[in-house]
Amino acid sequence: AVLTPAVCEEYVFRGLLQRGLEARVGPWPAVVLAALLFGLLHGVPGGGFRVLPAAVLGGVLGWAYRRGGTLAVPVLAHLTHNGVVLAWSGWSAGAGPVGLATGATAPPPPALVLGGVALLVLGGQLLGPGSSTASSGSSVDSSVPPPHTDPRNHDP
Repeated sequence: AVLTPAVCEEYVFRGLLQRGLEARVGPWPAVVLAALLFGLLHGVPGGGFRVLPAAVLGGVLGWAYRRGGTLAVPVLAHLTHNGVVLAWSGWSAGAGPVGLATGATAPPPPALVLGGVALLVLGGQLLGPGSSTASSGSSVDSSVPPPHTDPRNHDP
């Protein structure tokens, strides 16, 4: 319920679909299109309200893929999301296997909220400036100045 969907869905939506769309429509339209399709996949009969939150999650995962440059980043984020939802649905009385879709109104425990905030902060730090090669298309670290290129300097 946590690992398999994270790996399989990220491989399909970010690894195949988003990357394939990038060549045709550009990186950010590809993120948006893959996110919308991700949201539609998660719309279940009688639970259409899940489409928009899932599309937003798909957009965040698509951005994380672009920013991190590897599928490991969105897979880990997706896995964490699934784990939190599963923990919340197991904690909330009567939530059932699809979590909030059954109308559970109990708030999540404070530890779950604090853990989610901590993971967001950690993820933001990991994806901070200079951590990505995917967004620039270059493997050169932008925080390091370029080598001296003055043709008059013959020092090796």
